[in-house]
Amino acid sequence: MFKELDIAGKQIRVYPAKKPHAPAVYLNTIEPDCSEVRRRCFDEGCPDFTFVSVSGLRWNDELTPWPHDCITRSDAPYAGEAQGYLRELTEEIMPAVEQEVGGKPSYSALAGYSLGGLFALWASFHTDAFSRVISASGSLWYPGFVEYARAHSFSSALSCVYLSLGKKEHRTPNRLLRNVQANTQDILELCRNRGVLARLDMNPGNHFQDVQERTAKGIAWALRQG
Repeated sequence: MFKELDIAGKQIRVYPAKKPHAPAVYLNTIEPDCSEVRRRCFDEGCPDFTFVSVSGLRWNDELTPWPHDCITRSDAPYAGEAQGYLRELTEEIMPAVEQEVGGKPSYSALAGYSLGGLFALWASFHTDAFSRVISASGSLWYPGFVEYARAHSFSSALSCVYLSLGKKEHRTPNRLLRNVQANTQDILELCRNRGVLARLDMNPGNHFQDVQERTAKGIAWALRQG
């Protein structure tokens, strides 16, 4: 069973853990129903946790760290409003969830796919609310992100980072998207050089293959790390 909340124009589904103060995972998502991701997490051997999905996001706007033009004819521009959404997440959504489940978790993790994965990593430079980050097929092609990461320090709370990609994601005529694999490997190296436990899984297929499975695999790995 889950509880639905409507906060700051976002649709939040809270699946409470069986025990109080279990870890919490926040997943920014397009689809409001993420019960399949949660089920797959337990199939992957995930320990008990509170699962929170946040949908109703303005995807290209609220999950991007700074503005950028559209990269394809069918795409929309990127507004770069991540700072405002991070404030809503940490100051409005998380306190409401903690009230709903009866207390603070032992720790919180932030997860996302595609631009959601980019946002999760970017947030690790701006808040200590999340000690674990899951960036599944993260949009690390985003212009300037690797340079930004090199120039800034992670939150002291960050303990582990999970990264994944499809093996075919970089095989594209788009010059920006072609950078995704090299950029993801650069972020992996950066994490390890800074003493953050990090893993990169290369999966079969392109960006849109096995979204739920890739997301669940990342969450389960992060929550199994002690």
